[in-house]
This record gives sequence, C-alpha cells and structure tokens, in this order.
Amino acid sequence: MATTGSESYKYLLNRIESCVDENLAGQVCLHPGQRLLTTDSRVVIRADIEQVIEQGKVSLLCGGGAGHEPAHAGYVGQGMLSASVSGSIFTSPPSANIFAAIKAISRPNSAGGCLLLVPNYTGDRLNFGLSFEKVKKEQPNLKIEMLVVGEDCASLPSVQSAGRRGLCGQVFANKVGKTGFFSPSINPAVRLHQFLNPTLTFALNNLSQLPPINDFVDNSTVVSPYP
Repeated sequence: MATTGSESYKYLLNRIESCVDENLAGQVCLHPGQRLLTTDSRVVIRADIEQVIEQGKVSLLCGGGAGHEPAHAGYVGQGMLSASVSGSIFTSPPSANIFAAIKAISRPNSAGGCLLLVPNYTGDRLNFGLSFEKVKKEQPNLKIEMLVVGEDCASLPSVQSAGRRGLCGQVFANKVGKTGFFSPSINPAVRLHQFLNPTLTFALNNLSQLPPINDFVDNSTVVSPYP
C-alpha cells in the first residue's frame, strides 16, 4: 500500500515513480522465457531471441503506455510477440527505447525481418514512426514494416480524431501474425494485416468473413515464419 505523508492510498504498489519498472522486473522473474533488454529500457524480449533471428523468423514488436497490463509484456513469448516496449503510465514509450527494441530482435539481411504492430494512438504512432524511419535510414538492408491497428468502434470517426483506437483488437492482430500458416517471408503477414485492419470490428464477431489463408501465401509451401 502506497503512502504519502499521513495519507494512505489503496494501491498495490510501492512508489508510483518506480511501479512500471518493478512490474516489468516481476514479469520477467515469473516467466523464464522472457528477459529485460536493459534495466532502464522497459523492453521485454524473448530469452531465446538470438535463436529466433538465426532461424530467419519474422520478429514482432508491439508496445504502448503502461497501465493496461498484461499488455504488452504479457504477450511476449512463443506464439506471439518477440518483444514489447513500455512507456510510463498511459504514456507512449520513447522512440529511443523503441529503436533499441527493434535492433535487439532483428538483424540486417535476416531472412525474416521485423514487423511493428502499433496501437492507433497519436503518441505511439509518432514515436514508433520515428524509430521506424531511423532504422530504415541506418540499416537499409533490414526488412521492416509498420502497421497501425485501430478497431474500436466507439472511437470518433477519423474526420474528428486520429481514428479508431487500438484496444482488444491489438491482441487479435498480434496473434494473427503467429498462427503459423504463412510462407517464410514478412510480405504475407503484412498483406493479411492490411486486410484485417479495416475489417477487424466485424471480423471479431464473424471470422467466417476472412478469406482463405492461401490468399496470403506466396507459394504452395506453407511454412511458419514465426516461432
């Protein structure tokens, strides 16, 4: 329980200033398949990320402000994200941390590449976008793509705001990239998400509307690019 002076607040944390870092430290302690990139970057990555890269698999990165746990660190592991990056409470992660996360889970000339799945919030789009452009400039041989997820039908129309927010549909989008029915290339995953994003609101209720998975596969060999 946190206290300030003579007042007591019913929070399950020690100090507000350190709650994000302590939460992530606890997260990786409880899950041996995860580790922190550094103690101050707020980046959680798969413990076996080097093997993933060596195998030429596509790496997935997502992130956003803290306060929505288990998002996004809780989704790091086999079958979902390769890494997550967290900001402060309800605050987008800084571009420097996003840039560090991208470099940690991808390599130039790697067969797989890196796919950024970004929630549709102004700060996230800005900071992920800055990191995306910086990586493309510094590492032109790195295969990297960025897709924005926004499915919240309660959000204001795009003419009045940044558009639909990325909420629960973000989890679905993360998992779609890990279903294991794609050819070993980043391109089919990008095409599938490009189809999925504008239809995600109804797709969550009626998955039969999705086209056959073969529509997104480059060739007849169905091999998962994702670990």
